[in-house]
Amino acid sequence: MIVTTTNNIEGKQIATYLGIVTGEIALSVRLKTFFKRQDPEKKNRSSAYEDALFEAKQIALKQMEERAAKMGANAVIGIDFEINVTAADSYIMVFVSGTAVKAY
Repeated sequence: MIVTTTNNIEGKQIATYLGIVTGEIALSVRLKTFFKRQDPEKKNRSSAYEDALFEAKQIALKQMEERAAKMGANAVIGIDFEINVTAADSYIMVFVSGTAVKAY
């Protein structure tokens, strides 16, 4: 499946717009883990936190792609991420949306 932030796909023509498709996740994380796993090479950065954010984005993308495939799409265009972090509740929330299309 082609997934792109652009509104078109180079070398392809969009034949059918199938509708908006989304993926979302609220990933629970533990702040203590982040402080313990800070990488000294990456000053003021938490590798564990970055890993959790990467994982959350991948899960949301996969969910969106699966939903697009169920609609008959072979691509999702114009994708956009919204990411929220709640330190008190230790959640990373990722929402991704785009337009499911058939492109040839």
